[in-house]
Amino acid sequence: MVFGPKADVQVALDRDSALPGNTVEAAIRIVGGRKDLEIREGRVELVCENEYTYRHTSGRYTTTTTTIDRAVADGRRFLEAGHVAADTPYDATVSMTVPATAVPSAEGEITKVRWKVVATLARPHARDVHGEATLVVLSRAGAALDAPEVETRGDVELAFRLDREHFGPGDVVRGALVATPLQACEASEFRVELVRHEDVPRADGNTEDAEEGSAILESGVRLSLGAPREWPFQLQLPAVVVPCLQTEHSRMTWLLKGIGSRRLRRDYWVTHPIDVHSAPP
Repeated sequence: MVFGPKADVQVALDRDSALPGNTVEAAIRIVGGRKDLEIREGRVELVCENEYTYRHTSGRYTTTTTTIDRAVADGRRFLEAGHVAADTPYDATVSMTVPATAVPSAEGEITKVRWKVVATLARPHARDVHGEATLVVLSRAGAALDAPEVETRGDVELAFRLDREHFGPGDVVRGALVATPLQACEASEFRVELVRHEDVPRADGNTEDAEEGSAILESGVRLSLGAPREWPFQLQLPAVVVPCLQTEHSRMTWLLKGIGSRRLRRDYWVTHPIDVHSAPP
């Protein structure tokens, strides 16, 4: 990458992805221009960027703002003050450690987390020169989950029964939606949806739901008191997932939604959180 007329800064990593706690080796190459390049220092940093979009109201108008929080997770100097010699490559290798509490990389709709290793030549009285390489930080299984939400409409209760609650890329979510009628009732259909929910609470807040899968379990359903019903289902996660995460200004969760649709009346529904992580088995 060329980041200025007088020097090229290149960064190459020994791996494309890493888990929290892993060490990454960054190979840095600097090629000077036709003249020696004066620098105050050469520095490399492991950087996390959290991009998020929120709404805020001023008077009668509501506007949408996207901002990026930038934090340095690790960093060190690899060149002292001096000069980068003209037309002479300089090579360095630096080890960077991903924090044990690192938020995973994610590309959602209104919240994004990006990690990169950035090498900088700080120049006196001139624009700094940069080079960077992207690092995908993965997440492990085991995130804490919120309790399922159940709503009873006076005549039926819905609940999920799952074989597990932690899932990785491409995994199949298997389970059953269980309806317990408290009196005779009916619904036009029962279905299950797999939803990725994004929440940015800043100012007036902002949310976004992305449906990642759905299945109609049965149509034209009539339920009788004392006769519970259950419908097995399976929904497959994408091969590349946007994992569960939480930052200071945003949160990403995954939900199973069980819905009993009714005409001209409020639907029956239940939600059940699941943990979706990005590290492969």
